[in-house]
Amino acid sequence: MTTLRTEWVAGAADAAAIDVPVAASEAAFDDGPVKTPAKKLARVLAQRAAAVQKGHPELAGVVSSARDRWLPVLSKEAWGEVVLSAAVRAYIPLLDPHGAWAPAEEPSSLYDRDLETAPPGRLWTTATRTALGTRIETGAHKPLLDKDVVVSVDGLPLAGLSAEAIDQLSESPDGTAEPRAVRVLRKTKDGGLGLVELSVASALADEAAAPAGLHTSLVPYGATSALVIRLDDVPDALGEELARAIGKARGEAEISGIVLDLRGNGGGSIDGASGALGVFLPGAPLFPLKHRDGTIETERATEPPMEDRWTGPVVALVDGGTASAAEMIAGALKAYRRGLVVGARTYGKGCAQEYLDDDAHAGVLRLTTLLFSLPDGTPVQRVGIEPSVTWALPSPLKEREADLPRSPPTWIGPDVRDHKRVSEVPWATVANVGPCSDEVVCRALALVGKGKAIAKR
Repeated sequence: MTTLRTEWVAGAADAAAIDVPVAASEAAFDDGPVKTPAKKLARVLAQRAAAVQKGHPELAGVVSSARDRWLPVLSKEAWGEVVLSAAVRAYIPLLDPHGAWAPAEEPSSLYDRDLETAPPGRLWTTATRTALGTRIETGAHKPLLDKDVVVSVDGLPLAGLSAEAIDQLSESPDGTAEPRAVRVLRKTKDGGLGLVELSVASALADEAAAPAGLHTSLVPYGATSALVIRLDDVPDALGEELARAIGKARGEAEISGIVLDLRGNGGGSIDGASGALGVFLPGAPLFPLKHRDGTIETERATEPPMEDRWTGPVVALVDGGTASAAEMIAGALKAYRRGLVVGARTYGKGCAQEYLDDDAHAGVLRLTTLLFSLPDGTPVQRVGIEPSVTWALPSPLKEREADLPRSPPTWIGPDVRDHKRVSEVPWATVANVGPCSDEVVCRALALVGKGKAIAKR
C-alpha cells in the first residue's frame, strides 16, 4: 500500500495531462480478467480523480474516499480479515462450482434479481465503473439520464466501491419509495461537465407492475397457427407470464399448438418451472428432490384456473445451453409424454442452490443443497436430457455440467409420476407450415405436422 500510495501521488501530480470529461466518464477497470498492473492502475485512477477534482473542487471528499478505499491504511488484524474474506470468496467455488460467498454488505451480488416476482426498483439498469463513480449505460430512472456519471447516492460516494456494492446501491432499499439524493456529473452544452444534485424516486413500482411479457410469435400451421414462445430464463412468475401470453394469442388467432423455445435458457427458479408446468400438467407430481441429508421430497406443478391451462399439443426446443429449471420444464413434458422434446442434448444441471448466512455472520453463502431427477426418475445431473428427436444444434456454451470440477454426482430418483396422466396429445397433421423467422422452429413444426413425431421417450 505504501508503494501504491506513492504511485497515487505521482499520478495526481500529472492530472493536467487528461481531459476532465474523459477522466470522469471513461471506464477505469479491465473488462474481464485483470491485466493492468497495480502500479499503473493506481497512477491512472489518481490522475483521473485529480483532474476531475481540479475542475470541481467540491468533489475533494469523493477523491479522498476513493483513495482510502482503494489504498487503505489498515492494522495487521484488519488486513487479516481482508485476506481471509478474499480467500473464502475464492475457495467456495473450488468446492462447489455453483457456490459463492459474498460479504454481508454485498448480499445482493449473489441473487439474480431479474428472476424474482417483484424485483426491487433500480436507479439504473447497467453501468460502468469510472474513477469517480459509475457511468449509467442503460435504464436511467428519471430525472437521471443515460451517460450520467453517478458520484454519490444518499451522501455515500461511489468512487472506490466494488462493482457489486455499486450495483446494490442502485436498488431500492427495502422496497421503499422514499426519494434518494443522487449527485451526478452531466455533460453540458459546451462539452464540459456540470455537477447536478437530483432527487430520484427509487421504487419503480409502476414499471414493475407492468411486465414487458414474453417474446411470442404466430407461425402459420395449416389453416391455423402455432404459438412460439421464447423463454430466455425461468423467473418465479413464469406460470403467470405463460398464461397471459397464451390468453393473448388465443384472442388473436386459432392456436393449434405451442412451441416452447428453451434454447440457451440457463434456468432459474424451481417455483417458476413448477408454475410453467402447471399450465400443461396442472397439479401433477413432478420432481423428486434429494436434499443433502438424504431426505427426498416431491415438487408438484401448480394448479392454475381452468382458463389459464393449455390442453393442446406442445413441443419443447432445447440445445446444449438448456439447463437447470429449463431442463425441468422440457424433461417433465417428456416424462409425462405430454410434449415432444426436439433439438440437442441439454446441459445436464440437475442440482439446485440455496442461500445461507455463514456461521460467522460475516457474509452470505450460495451452496448446492439438492439434486433433482425427472418425474420418472431419469437423472439430469451430469447427463442432460436426450431429446425425443435429436438434431445437431450449435451450443451457446463451451462446456457441460459434467465438465465442471467437483460437480455433484448423477442421481437416479424414484418414479413419482401420476401414471394415469401419462398420455400423448398429438398435433394435427397439416401439409403446410410457415414461413418462420427461424428455420429450426419451422423444422420442428414440419416434423409434427407430418405426423412424424417419433416417440423415443
